[in-house]
Amino acid sequence: MRGSKGLFAIVILFALLALVPPATAATRIRQHVHSDAMSIMGQNQPASDDTVTIWLTKDRLAISGGGSDAIVRLDLNQLFILDHEKKSYSVIDLPIDLAKMFPADDPNAAMMTKMLEMMKSTTTVTASPETRQVRGWTAHRYDMETKNDFMTVKGVLWATTEAQIDPALYRVLQENLMALNPALRDAISSFRKIEGVVVAQEQSITVMGQTHAVSTETLEISEADAPSETFRVPQGYAKKAFDPMSNMR
Repeated sequence: MRGSKGLFAIVILFALLALVPPATAATRIRQHVHSDAMSIMGQNQPASDDTVTIWLTKDRLAISGGGSDAIVRLDLNQLFILDHEKKSYSVIDLPIDLAKMFPADDPNAAMMTKMLEMMKSTTTVTASPETRQVRGWTAHRYDMETKNDFMTVKGVLWATTEAQIDPALYRVLQENLMALNPALRDAISSFRKIEGVVVAQEQSITVMGQTHAVSTETLEISEADAPSETFRVPQGYAKKAFDPMSNMR
């Protein structure tokens, strides 16, 4: 009888373990992002420091922190934008085409088309022979500039080919997030000139005559088990339609 009880306990233990979603092996990237204080059209935004965590697998990617939480599910060809404050999420089919998000009979369609044209930008990315060490990696300098009628972004990017990471996977996440911003979608092809992954950058952003700086530095790239909830929408979040105009405001 005593042996039967032990066997029963083991069976129960395995049953309970089966209810716990398994972790997923992934590449984890942690970054520190600093933004200077800024004031535009009477709206003040204080300086901020955030830690951003990125998870990469062959068909699932995620980013959290810094106000840009998103999940890319390549197995579903979908991008999920999370709003933790409102406990809601939006789903966008891949590849992203902002112009197709408004049906022709939508009253905002004409405005959307006009805004997309006005926000079109030109981007240059130029390689430099200069190098520096970033967290033990040898990084090569790239100078970039993005301009349109509303803003100018000038930056110095430091990219390395020494980090243990798949640059193609990282680029998938980066390009899908850039495609959501009309001012950056035309920069995607220019950024493909960069070899490896960017591990540090300093940017000066001028909007309507006001300039502020943003800097990003990679703190760590490692292999780790992603928590089971990393690549799924949190339970209880309400689905809402994505607002393409949100990135223009």
